[in-house]
Amino acid sequence: MTDVRKAIKLPSTDNTSLTCAARILAYECADANLEFMRCKQQDANPRACLAQGEKVTAAVLREVETHCGETYSAYKQALKKNWHRIDETRKEQAALETCWRQHKGYVSEEVVI
Repeated sequence: MTDVRKAIKLPSTDNTSLTCAARILAYECADANLEFMRCKQQDANPRACLAQGEKVTAAVLREVETHCGETYSAYKQALKKNWHRIDETRKEQAALETCWRQHKGYVSEEVVI
């Protein structure tokens, strides 16, 4: 476990958790992800930019767990149950994204997650 991970108490970042939150992370963290990619281009060391990426990921995942925990958990369980076949979990995915839009106050037509 990295020092950053210990210091900021990251939520679970296993494959299932990240897959479930991927579309939200892509939308909410677009600028931070761009900075992360720029950092990666400037440094060949794979660990050079991990702290930046972990902080952003943790912040969004913590918010998802806090405000949409029930739908997030249901989506994770469905994904595990269906061997990560996303097509089998569209209902749970839609429920999570609807919860997130409501939490953020987004009008569904203007924000495509």
